[in-house]
Amino acid sequence: MFRQVLLHRAIGLFEGALRAAVDENPYSMVLNIRGHFETTASLGYLCRRLQSLKNGHITAETVDRNLCAQLLATRVESIREVPEPINILSALEHADIALNISVLGASPRQRDILKSSYEYLCEFCHPNFIRTPLLSISINPFQSLDSAMDNL
Repeated sequence: MFRQVLLHRAIGLFEGALRAAVDENPYSMVLNIRGHFETTASLGYLCRRLQSLKNGHITAETVDRNLCAQLLATRVESIREVPEPINILSALEHADIALNISVLGASPRQRDILKSSYEYLCEFCHPNFIRTPLLSISINPFQSLDSAMDNL
């Protein structure tokens, strides 16, 4: 069930990113892509925990605790007695390991694809003196930041 919820969310975020690209709205597009990465991280984290259970590195109780944290955790202080949320960067590290092993057939820490891309997206999403003016003019959201700056 949890996997299906994540996949449904991923599809919605992907479609939102496509609509934003068609509308030439890089703000919305990048935020949707970032949300998609966070959803992918949750799914990858779950896959990695199940790999660890299969290999005998963790117990079923640990997987249960981790799954409860993904489903119920929050940082909202008024909601008490809930598990601590899983840090998104930690989830991305687990997702990168699962991706390396299951999809790429590489060693667990050979490539840092998801986490490094997510960190770039986070930087791009935060308003500051360089990116905000760049996004306020008509640029190709798929070009590199350096290329966009050269075109100013």
